[in-house]
Amino acid sequence: LRTSRGLGSVAIAIPSSPPDPAASVVVLEFEGDPIVYALPQFESVSRTFIEEVTVAIESGSPSLAVHYTIDGSEPTEKSPRYYRPLRLRESTQIRARAAHHGKIVTEIADYTVEKVKPRPAEEPGSIVPGLTRSTYSGQWNVLPDFSMHEPATTETISTVTLSGGAQREFCGARFQGWIQIDGDGVYDFALDSDDGSRLWIGGSLVVDNDGLHGPTMVRGSIPLAAGFHRLRVDYFNRTGGAELTLSVGQAGEELTPVRAKELFTTD
Repeated sequence: LRTSRGLGSVAIAIPSSPPDPAASVVVLEFEGDPIVYALPQFESVSRTFIEEVTVAIESGSPSLAVHYTIDGSEPTEKSPRYYRPLRLRESTQIRARAAHHGKIVTEIADYTVEKVKPRPAEEPGSIVPGLTRSTYSGQWNVLPDFSMHEPATTETISTVTLSGGAQREFCGARFQGWIQIDGDGVYDFALDSDDGSRLWIGGSLVVDNDGLHGPTMVRGSIPLAAGFHRLRVDYFNRTGGAELTLSVGQAGEELTPVRAKELFTTD
């Protein structure tokens, strides 16, 4: 079979008619272990940052070298070679290509990190520990606007939980209050719910886990300054299982359920 080489590839020409009408086979024989010319892969705890972010680049094979640029230009075999993670303090576009024996063998891989300002904290006024939970009755396939409905109950609870709710089916709940953030950073939030849920921080939709579904976790991130931030979680369940958990952690850290001592509501 005739072959031709391209950038990071080998094209094999096959006949228009198969040699065997039922089971033709093409066998590839390699001298030594094959080296895969894979695009470089990037890794960082987040693609947004406040002060500094570290970006690692993986070549995909120890036999390949990675050459990169951080000024938007096209990387060549003469561009800086990657040896250790890059520490960046400004918004940067990283472009990288893999080389084998000094010859570029892949297309360009792009990765952009953005320096952002954290959302400013707010002054909550007079507050007490806990959240305000309002519950609703209704049959929904997606989250309604609870502000257009009269709540069945309104109470102060310790955290985002369904415990103590009167209904498990054909119900909804709105949790409102404040979350206290210890330090400036990019924070990851996750809602694990059955059925739908959404999280807003200070009016910004951070996690959208709406719709009819079984237990499903959806994540989102937002840069926050240290201090208090307004929090709202909306939830509904039609029938069947009912679950709701809100978790949080700084970017790159393990997420854990939001603690009661971090939540407050208006006095």
